[in-house]
Amino acid sequence: MLALAARCVAELGFANAVDYVAELLSAGTVPADARPITPGDVPDGNSLHDFLLTNYDLLIFDFGLDQTGLNLGQVDRVTDWPRDLRYSLGAVAAFW
Repeated sequence: MLALAARCVAELGFANAVDYVAELLSAGTVPADARPITPGDVPDGNSLHDFLLTNYDLLIFDFGLDQTGLNLGQVDRVTDWPRDLRYSLGAVAAFW
């Protein structure tokens, strides 16, 4: 999702690349067209949460599960996901 969004923004000619919160990206590779937001980017005294809400007009979370290569069979609920992917989802939920 991140790679697709970053590519679309770049190919549509927008001046700014897609930014993403580096600590919440736990799977996949980082696309060249996206910029990470790290705790060092947040001014002292501000939380990352407040920084995002103040500086961005649109926040997107991808709560999907890419089953490619996981051999999970039928996945009916989140508890069927592998533990590391469930914890990754929990990190995003805890962020807010």
